[in-house]
Amino acid sequence: MRKIIPFIAFLAATLCNAETIKKESWSAFEGTIGKSEIVINIYCDSDGKLTGDYCYKKYENRIPLKGKLNGDSFFLDEFINNKINAKFNGKINEENNSISGKWSSTKNSDIAFSLKLASQTGGSLE
Repeated sequence: MRKIIPFIAFLAATLCNAETIKKESWSAFEGTIGKSEIVINIYCDSDGKLTGDYCYKKYENRIPLKGKLNGDSFFLDEFINNKINAKFNGKINEENNSISGKWSSTKNSDIAFSLKLASQTGGSLE
């Protein structure tokens, strides 16, 4: 029992200090754009530059993303055929490890998105 208490205290401290999007790490999120289920994988470099992709669970075709982290806000450009097709503009909620905001297509449609952190791992972009 004495060994469990320090471990629980360490685990609680680690979780309380977790960052939803950590620099020099991959973060995977699951949730929805409107009613469509999606998965996003984002790498954040040491300068806050974001690179990754996302897919609709129904189709599983990866769509490239590039953007920037700015405090508790972020933006991501979505690319199709090397052209910007849409944008994610969102906020980070550190209390519940989630991100949310608006996905906007180049055709001026705005749809709410809400995603929960599913996993994180350190490493490099490569």
